[in-house]
Amino acid sequence: MRIVLGFIFLAFVCFNIKAQENLNIDLVSTTSILETGNDVWGYVSPEGIEYAIIGSVDATYIYNLSDPANPRQVVRVEGTYSTWRDMKTWNEHLYVTTDAGGDGLLIVDLTTLEDSIRHKFWRPDLTVGTEISRLRQAHNIYIDENGYAYLAGPNVMSSRDDRGAIILDLNEDPWNPVHVGSQTRAYAHDLFVRNNIMYASELYEGELGIYDVTDKANPVFINSTPTSFDFTHNAWPSDDGNYVFTTDERGNAYVDAFDISDINDIKLIDSYRPLETEGRGVIPHNAHYHNGFLVTSWYTDGIVVVDANKPDNPIKVGSYDTYSGPDGGFEGCWGAYPFLPSGLILASDRSNGLFVLQPKYERACYLEGLVTDIETGLPINGVTVEIIADQLNDGETDATGNYKSGIATDGLYTVRYSHPDYIPEELKVTLEHGVVTIQDVEMTAYTEIPVELSIVDGVTQQNIAGGQVIILDLDQLTSEVFMVDSTGILNLVMQNKDYEIVAGKWGYRYKTNILYNPEDKATLVIELYEGYEDDFVFDYGWTVSGDATKGVWERGIPIGTVGPEGNLYANPNRDLEEDLGSQCYQTGNGGGTAGEDDVDDGITILTSPEILYTGPYSPTLEYSVWFYTASSGGPTNDTLFVKITNGIQTYIIDQYFENTFNWTEPVQIRLEDYPLNYDQPFRVIFEVSDQADSGNLVEAAIDGFEVIPVSLAAEEEEFINSEIRIYPNPIRSRFTVEWENQSFDQLSITDMLGRRVHTQAVQGDSANIEISIAPGSYILTLRGNNGQVESSIIIKD
Repeated sequence: MRIVLGFIFLAFVCFNIKAQENLNIDLVSTTSILETGNDVWGYVSPEGIEYAIIGSVDATYIYNLSDPANPRQVVRVEGTYSTWRDMKTWNEHLYVTTDAGGDGLLIVDLTTLEDSIRHKFWRPDLTVGTEISRLRQAHNIYIDENGYAYLAGPNVMSSRDDRGAIILDLNEDPWNPVHVGSQTRAYAHDLFVRNNIMYASELYEGELGIYDVTDKANPVFINSTPTSFDFTHNAWPSDDGNYVFTTDERGNAYVDAFDISDINDIKLIDSYRPLETEGRGVIPHNAHYHNGFLVTSWYTDGIVVVDANKPDNPIKVGSYDTYSGPDGGFEGCWGAYPFLPSGLILASDRSNGLFVLQPKYERACYLEGLVTDIETGLPINGVTVEIIADQLNDGETDATGNYKSGIATDGLYTVRYSHPDYIPEELKVTLEHGVVTIQDVEMTAYTEIPVELSIVDGVTQQNIAGGQVIILDLDQLTSEVFMVDSTGILNLVMQNKDYEIVAGKWGYRYKTNILYNPEDKATLVIELYEGYEDDFVFDYGWTVSGDATKGVWERGIPIGTVGPEGNLYANPNRDLEEDLGSQCYQTGNGGGTAGEDDVDDGITILTSPEILYTGPYSPTLEYSVWFYTASSGGPTNDTLFVKITNGIQTYIIDQYFENTFNWTEPVQIRLEDYPLNYDQPFRVIFEVSDQADSGNLVEAAIDGFEVIPVSLAAEEEEFINSEIRIYPNPIRSRFTVEWENQSFDQLSITDMLGRRVHTQAVQGDSANIEISIAPGSYILTLRGNNGQVESSIIIKD
């Protein structure tokens, strides 16, 4: 039987499942291309005609946007196969780099674009330092306002770490660039250059490097700064050059905002990532600054527009999701181009091609202020500030008590201020576009109350040592796990507010839905009843072993990863529904791509603590499984085996070779079918293997673990003809039992392991029962002097 925690707690521990929604951006058109897409750029002809340029793994496409609702293809230039294809334009010429194959630099003459075009693959021998190499590849390209092209990560440096940039002069002859300099300090994945300042995204260093390139033959390093996720992918400065915004191409990473007004003292002032998909492994790719807005391609989240006019308080004001598949990974929106005179945004989606979008650029509605203690006047750190609105938002006070927040839409809102040590405050605030509304707040601290919490055996009433307790603050939706010591008593200091409490211990069933306020009473006794149940909200001491090099079993909230199919999760993206909490055991939980933390080159083994089953009924093992495997070309031969063992005998009781495509329905295994000696302790083993050198993907997860008596279905069938009437059923703490034309003198209630939890004498034709028992199923039995016995199932919610 599954136990479901109270609604509020479940809402807290589960990921927010609100999807990325379209906001202030309308679709004008979509155009499919033949192959997987990559980057996108725009071009305006001397006649004022706008064009979209989009790359694919095989080619470069150009579309006429005279009618943006119906883009018309005018050019397709095929090149070498490359996942990466990046492009920029200068003086009626297009320049395209690839980071695979041998195209060198593709140059396309756009002067006769609508009639015919000429193009060439420029592959010169270039001298860098003392080495001469032929240009075959470069990861990216940028062209500054002075007509100099900067090729990022070119192959012409012998060491990858030296591949910063080569600099080409396009002014004399755009068809025949001239190599004028190189930067070899560190590998650059992407570049931006303006006013002779080069911003280099030094991916493997995890840094943004800044250089003076006034002398193109001798770039000078100025300063660098690490980015928050240590994988600096792209950078774009504000129009005034006082700020720069960076992306890290990793799951759950941010767009970082740096103050570079003093280039010798670079400061990280804020970071942004979409709240709607936070924690789901979504990856930012390329950010572009345009008139105070950041337009970012965010892979599976599509396009996200952030008002960055106040870089220390970035607010989402627009979005359009180009990709309908699962969150996380490298599918979806690769690039965005927001610089067309018409205001249209061009977006490239790896699976869905070219998107032409119409944004509505509107400044955010800002909310800022100071929060202090009403008694002391001191600032309060860590106050959560929430604008109650359809759009998710976040704000929190810093050590000075100040906060900054905002949303995209103006209006009258309720704002909630909450802190674990203070009574929440709610205020009405009017927010306006482009206006900073100041709202200062004073908060009153809670009273602290000493509390004695004890855990006892529900049958013996003896204290239980070593139990665990989750205490959820219903005001703050924050929780903490406590261990109960050898006395079975936990002494706490709690506040005069409402809590929800969950208790458990290995060898007992959970006790849930305990609502408690210490103002009502300063002691709390929690009764647990024997059994084996683990939804992994507590750490009960399962052990992990094996020789797999990565992807080993771990307990946690699952971070979904997407398999190569693009529409199937490899690692689960969510906990088992309708169980307790939001954690499970899974094989690796690092996020990113499907292959980054799956099981590799060996076996990972998860073993339960000892189970000693003493009930009179045959035990049944129950659990749910997630299993995923994908082949790299060879046979798909990875496995999940479920075993039971007493240390001497071991039996395989379940096995998986093919994808389950989701969490399975609860699997029930009748342990009586396997001849272990159940008078002795036994353990359950979940063993996942990745065959050596197979290159296959394999992931697994388990949840909803329970050892229960023979299935309730059989028992219900056994008692279906019972003459007993019970109401209400499911029962409450008080309920009534009635019977007709029979004489009984004793009533007993036993749990599904055969342990008696209640006994009382009865007479006449009815009995009123008052009992405190854990949620679950029980057997109520009436016995008479004449040997008559009647039984029925009762259920306690």
